[in-house]
Amino acid sequence: MTDTAQRAGIIGLCILLAVTNSVTWLTNPPPARNSFTRPFFLSHAALAAVTVVYLAYAISIGFPFAFMLVSYLLVAWVFQAPIRFVPSGVVPIVVIAGVAAYAEGQSLQTVWYLGPPHRLGRFCALGHGALGPESACAARTRSRARRPPSGRA
Repeated sequence: MTDTAQRAGIIGLCILLAVTNSVTWLTNPPPARNSFTRPFFLSHAALAAVTVVYLAYAISIGFPFAFMLVSYLLVAWVFQAPIRFVPSGVVPIVVIAGVAAYAEGQSLQTVWYLGPPHRLGRFCALGHGALGPESACAARTRSRARRPPSGRA
């Protein structure tokens, strides 16, 4: 990208996205509440809107891997939304990332960076894996408990 105006636009939108993300975290500190509040709704709507504006601009000028900044929206949702609404909110966020990746000409497999299996431990640690006794988090915790310490005899 050689056009100074395009670079300034991307930098400006990144700064706007960073400020919006910070405001979202400052108005909705974890742990998540059991219901939606007005600040939660407004801050997440603003973060989603800024994310979509950033994606539209970045894709229009051919900025590569712009869809990866959807992770800010995803992380804010996962850690701040009421637990029962986390799955229903993750789906549209991943769809937004998928559409953006497709519009950029990326393989849809690149969207999987949003939720690799090694991040599952974060959900377990925060209690987000409470989906029942046979949840993936419970199974992972059990398998860790049975595992002998490595390198020791």
